[in-house]
Amino acid sequence: MTPFIAQLLAGGSSYHAKRSGLSVVVKPTSGSEAVLQAFQSIAEQILDNDGDGYDLAIRPHQTSDHAMDYYDMLVLTLHD
Repeated sequence: MTPFIAQLLAGGSSYHAKRSGLSVVVKPTSGSEAVLQAFQSIAEQILDNDGDGYDLAIRPHQTSDHAMDYYDMLVLTLHD
């Protein structure tokens, strides 16, 4: 497991990560715009590191509840 994945699985103040086998779902802690804004930096890091110990299982989901299409869920598949 890479250090980035280990840190990601620990969660953070603006997101939580739930692991089930080799799948990981990463979501913001709420749907408020402030939390969604804070979550964007981790979402971008996940997208930038795709292939480094994991792959995106599905296209990242974006919310249309606000003026911006913020990422609000990413699903990863960990490499063995």
